[in-house]
Formats: sequence, C-alpha cells, structure tokens
Amino acid sequence: MGQLIIERHTGVERVVECAGPLMDILDREFPKGPGGLSSRLSRVSGGPARIIPVDEWEGIEIGEGDTYHLGLTPSGFEIPLWAVVVASVAISVGVTFLLAPKVPGQASQQSANSLYSVGVKANEAKLGAPPPVNYGTVVRTPEYASQSYRVFAGNDEIRHFILCLGAGKYQLDDIFIGDTPTGDLPSGLIEYQVFLPEDHDSELGNIEADFGTHENVVTSGDVDQLELEPVQRYSDAVNGSITGVNIIFNESIADAAISVGDTIVVTSPISATKTIAGVTDTSITVTTSFSGSATDETIEFATKGGDGITRGPFVTNRTGTTTQALEFDIEYPGGLYKQKDNGNFANMTVETTFTLQQIDDAGDDVGSPSTHVFSETGASNNPIRRSYSVTGLTAGRYKVSVVRTDDQEIRARDSARVIWTGMKAYLDYDNSVPRYGNVTLLALKITGAKEISASSQSQIRVRTTSILPEWGADPAAEVAGGNLVDVMADIITNTSYGARQAYSVIHAAAFDAFRTAQAGRSGFNGSFDTRVTVWDALKAVAGLGRAEPVPRGFQVSLVVDEAKPQRASIVTPDNTIVNSLKWEASLTSNTEQDGFEIEYQDALTFERKYAIWPADSVNPKREPPIGLTDPDEALSMAKYLWRQFSGRHRTYTFKTGREGQNLQRYDRIGLAAPWISDKADHGYVTSASGTSVTLNRAAPSGALKLILRDQDGSVSGLLDATGDGGKTIVLAASPPFDLVFDGQSVPTLVTFGAAADFAPLDLTVLEIGTPGATTSIKAVNYLPDLWDDLV
Repeated sequence: MGQLIIERHTGVERVVECAGPLMDILDREFPKGPGGLSSRLSRVSGGPARIIPVDEWEGIEIGEGDTYHLGLTPSGFEIPLWAVVVASVAISVGVTFLLAPKVPGQASQQSANSLYSVGVKANEAKLGAPPPVNYGTVVRTPEYASQSYRVFAGNDEIRHFILCLGAGKYQLDDIFIGDTPTGDLPSGLIEYQVFLPEDHDSELGNIEADFGTHENVVTSGDVDQLELEPVQRYSDAVNGSITGVNIIFNESIADAAISVGDTIVVTSPISATKTIAGVTDTSITVTTSFSGSATDETIEFATKGGDGITRGPFVTNRTGTTTQALEFDIEYPGGLYKQKDNGNFANMTVETTFTLQQIDDAGDDVGSPSTHVFSETGASNNPIRRSYSVTGLTAGRYKVSVVRTDDQEIRARDSARVIWTGMKAYLDYDNSVPRYGNVTLLALKITGAKEISASSQSQIRVRTTSILPEWGADPAAEVAGGNLVDVMADIITNTSYGARQAYSVIHAAAFDAFRTAQAGRSGFNGSFDTRVTVWDALKAVAGLGRAEPVPRGFQVSLVVDEAKPQRASIVTPDNTIVNSLKWEASLTSNTEQDGFEIEYQDALTFERKYAIWPADSVNPKREPPIGLTDPDEALSMAKYLWRQFSGRHRTYTFKTGREGQNLQRYDRIGLAAPWISDKADHGYVTSASGTSVTLNRAAPSGALKLILRDQDGSVSGLLDATGDGGKTIVLAASPPFDLVFDGQSVPTLVTFGAAADFAPLDLTVLEIGTPGATTSIKAVNYLPDLWDDLV
C-alpha cells in the first residue's frame, strides 16, 4: 500500500492508505469534488520528489512505498481543481499578426462615368486581443487577420481582405455585404476561399499561393489625396503695351497659370526672355526692363514654371521588416484629354517619376536611389485609376518621393489632374514563429461595382457554423453545429482556447444523457469574444438546457433542473445538526417585476428579439443569455424563470454531516419535521427481523407509507407498511437494502405517516456549502409543475 496525505490550509486532514490509480482514489475521497480552487500534488517518496502537473494525474498509479501529498486551499466549492490551470476560454494564441487596417474613404462620384468603390466600415482589427470563439451558427462581423488593401485594375477597385472567422474550425454558410447576401449580387463581384487551420498551417504564404491575396501588406498613412502639380506652361496672344518692366494687357489673361519666378518668353512685337516678378489678370511685371517698347499691339508670349512639386519622401515599412515590392495608386479624377477648338478630345500624356531610396532601421540611406517613371495617356473625361508596381527590389526598407515630370502646355479647358492616393509595401514573409494559430480564415476579394458602393457604408458579415468533435463518437469524427454537450466538451478539452484537459475528466454518463436530451433543440449559437473563465463559459452553455456543470470527484459532471420522479434523500431532525433547520417565506412585492423578458438573436439575421412571460407583463425583468436563437426556447426560459420567481417562495437551510456532500444542486429531497409539516413524521430503526421493524418512536396504526434512508444518503422508493400504534411496523415486502441498527453506525432513517395523507415536504437543493466537519444546505420548495410545456 501507499499513502496519500491530504492537507488543507488548516493542517493535515487525513492520511489515506491506498493503492491503484490516483484518479480512482480521488473519486473515492472526494465524491463531490475537492473543497477548494487551489491544489498542488507532489510526490514525497517512491520516485524523484517533485510537483506533479494536473495533466499528469491521470497516469499516476500509487503503489507500495509511494507517498503523495495533496494540498488544498478552500475557496468555494463550485469550481473543480482543474479550473485554476486554465486562464480563460478565449486565449490569445490565435491571430498573432493583426495589423491596423486603413478604412477607405468615400469615392468621388464622377458624372462623366459610373465609377464605384467598396468601402467596408465595420470590420476592425483588435490588436493584441484574442480571436473570438464561436459555437453553433452565428452571424457576425469578423475581425481583420491582416491589413486589407486595394488594387486598381482596369479602372476597377479590387479590395483584398483576410478575415478571422474565429478560433477553431468553421464552415462558411453565407457572406453579407451590408444586409445583402453575396448570392444576390452579380456573379464575379465576390471571390472568396475559406482556410481551415490545416489549410493555412499557421504560415504566411499559403493563402497567397492558393488565392492570390498577399498576407502582409502595409499601406502608408502619409499618402492620401496628394495632388501632383505639373510643370506650368501657358501661352497666349493678347493686345497690349510694353514699357519698362511692365506688360499691360487690354483684356484678361489666365493669371492663375502664371507664378512669380516663372520664365516669360515674348516673341512679338519684340523678342525677350525675362523672369516674372508679379502678375495680375491684366498685367505682368518682370525683374529687368525690356530693351524696347510697344503700344496697343498684339503681344505674343509664353510662360514656363519651374520643376513640379515633389511629394515625400515617405517611409514604406516599419523597422524590423523588409519588402521587395512596392505599389503606388494614382488617380486621374477628371480623365486625361486635350480639348480642341471644336470641342473634341485629343490625347493627353502625363508622367510621374518615383524616386526610391533604400534606408536602414536608423533611417540612414543605403546605396544610391533609383527612379521609376510611369506615364498615362488618355483622350476621355472618364476617371482613370491605376496601380503602378515596382518589383525585384533589394530586400529592405525604403523611402519614396514623387514628382510630376511631364513638361507641356496645359490650358484651362484641358484635363490633366494627377492624385497620389496610396502606397503599399508587400512585406517579405517571416515564418520563424507560427503566424495564425488555431483559427479559420476567410480570404476575400471584392471588385467595386454599382451594387456595392462606398456610399452604402457596406459591412462584411458572415454566417458560420462551428465544426466540433462529436461527443460520444470517435475522437476523429467532427460535426457542424452547437449541441450543448459538444460545445462544453470542446471548452474542456480544446488545447488552444479551452481547458486543455483529457476526455477522461468528463463524466461520460451525464454528458451522454444530456446530449441525447438536447438532440432536438437549437443548441448554443453564440460567441465568446471577451476573456472569460472556463467554468463561467460552461455555466453559460449548460444554462440554455436548464443545467449546470458540477464537480464529481475530479471529473466535470452535469446536473439538470428537471422533474425528479425520485427523491435523492430525506432530511429529518435525526440527520441534521441540532437547531440548524430553519425556513422562511418571502412574498413578491407589487413594485417588483411582473414577468421576464428574454433577449435572444434571430437565427437568420442575428437581430435582437424578445420573448416575454406572462404575455401581459408590463414590467418584466430583462435577461440576455448568450447563445440563444430559438423563439420557443426563449419563451420557455421566460416561463421557467417566472415560475421560479413567483413559485419558489419558501427557503430552507440546515446543516448536516459530511453526507451532505452526496447531494447535488437540483436534487429533490424530502423533509420530515412535524413542526414544519404534519404530513410526515421521522425516526430511525432500532431493530429488525425480516419485515418486522422496530423504530425509536411510535407510528400510527393502520396502513402506512414510508421511505427508508440508507447510510450513504440514498433512499428507497415509497414503501407500504402496517403499524400497530406502537414502535413496531411491518413492511409489505422485504426492505430494498440491509437495515442498520448496530448502535455504532449511523442507523437507517425512516420517514413515515398514515397512508391516506403521507406527504414529506419536497424541496429542491440550490446550494451546497464547502465541505468540512459539517455541510450547509440551502433548498427551496419543489415545484412539480415548473417544467410543464417547456421545450
């Protein structure tokens, strides 16, 4: 034999001589779970002395000479020991690579041509936050897994997204742009592909290889709506006079096209080249005097500005990253054209020159800059949008500047505006660490069109269904859905975002029965998108089935608040601490709520809806359980809560010995105490022979009904007997278990009464206190019709 030393914060509680699997021993010693949150198991002898992690307990066999120490710190009874190993359901192991996306602005609407853009406003990046864990079927707005970006191709704006559907596996049921399912949009506007964890393999590059969307793009926040000014040229022939440093015109000129410092070349009536010192709409002043003069003659001249305005330099990517490919978005909002005197359009060609300078992480130049010239020709007033790429660069960081370098005369009636609207760096992939984690990703391309314009402020939403291991099936079998048991088992066992426990910590019989009972219900359809303890998550899920997780030894079991045909135990003054049995009644105030309003989500739209009971309630209390999507189940929950609120008005408390730990929440127990109810009396067996039983007190004469309570707290069904008015009764049949009356062990307890009106007061157990020398129990009156017509 070996030893298990059990110690609480108050000192050593007991030393157990034992042999066999540790988990079996713990189940025997703690049939209702240990009395505390904090626990530590260590080996004292029989091997190297060390602390044993919880995930190794299942494999421990205590043998001859083995000594283990189990330290427990009481901190409430409701949470089993393994709960402290788990930080939360939603653990930040998912998207390790979130980048803040740039939300696109409104597209300018050109009357000359129908040009549309996609503007997704609602999707967000939650930097450093865990990915949500979604169960069942949900409709939600997924977060960015990487920065979205746009590309102009043939005047279409193509926007690329990689969105995180959530931690774990999901099937994609539908995508919505705003409220419109993508199936209702013209074909070709939406392309997408789902990547399960095994598809992306937590590495960058697999999505791009399969779908063509780059997975690590940085869009510059410095580049947005930067106008690139051309070299200014202007020519005209206007009647006027020349004298000294002044040219005076007899009619207006296009002074907006002329700037101080520009060069003016006069070809008639005299020839001269000067620098402009000032300009109005009827005069030009130069820096030095003309060599001749003229009065009221046609003056032919041309002006030329200096170089175009340089924009930048702007840095393309942050320190610690490298890129070998850059892309620049240029828009020509009014189209490109030269307008002839007859109104027709002729070709206009513009040119932009980008200068790229490699820099190091300190911002210092590396090597020499390179220039890249892009030109565009057009003869139309249709807006033009282009993405110009530079590839094959040396891996590194860059700073970029741009100047417009076309040198030509542009008149007021011509169109040649150039706007620099974006700069992207396609970062090199670094797979030295896992990049995505156990998440399902959605790669999506949206091609701009009238049906999905930016002015609609569209959102990308998805309907997904979780793919979970099916409880009770082969561990490799998976099922799409949200059966409450499948969800709870995943929370307990999932190694990424759950409790990381083995299936053996789950009480199979309870979970099997509950899964069968839940087969026809809608299940859990909701998201855990904030950090929450595993135990709280289990309670939220089980609560939809009027159940609650409870510890069973070192396993997780379930108790269900449902009709209980059999009593779990009986309570009498003979098995309670003296003077501990108390009861009180409470009445609802007419100022309190007169019903319950259950908030749930519509299964199709996930819009909020409400179920109220009673139907005529005017001041209901609102309860917002998560995961509820079925209107009938929501109404049942409202009925269930209202019946408890309005019907469970008597509260009973008492203390019993350690046997109280054999009770579970929602157990139905019978109470026999004459000063509370005269329909059942109590006593215990002092002797027995066959069916003849002697009690410690007299029983009524005639037909009797009684219930026997065994040493372990379990009880018989309702038994028939006959009394003679004294202490001896005769059972109608042999007792269902051996009666105890040896004077040393706890005797068999009896609750009895006349057959015509025998009725122990039935209670429902609500709370069981921390185990110790005594156990506190809180119960309420049992409501036999609580569950009528509930689904």
